[in-house]
Amino acid sequence: MCVKSWIDSAGGVNELLGVEVDFDALGNKRFARVRQLGHDNDRSYLFVYDELQQLTFAELGRLNSENSSIVPDPLVTLRRRSRWA
Repeated sequence: MCVKSWIDSAGGVNELLGVEVDFDALGNKRFARVRQLGHDNDRSYLFVYDELQQLTFAELGRLNSENSSIVPDPLVTLRRRSRWA
């Protein structure tokens, strides 16, 4: 299931914030593709779960076109990884 939400400036001239969030069949968040004014997909998240459906990995950066990995991008200075074990 994919949920999209957008916030535009007055008059709808500029998109201030856009978020597309995808969930798997169990309700786990798979990714969050984020667009902000001046930032297109460089502050997105990818989430990974273990066999018990516990969040084990989250990565911030630019999602690839399939929304399955964070791709290296020299312009993205916020790339971060978080792991839980």
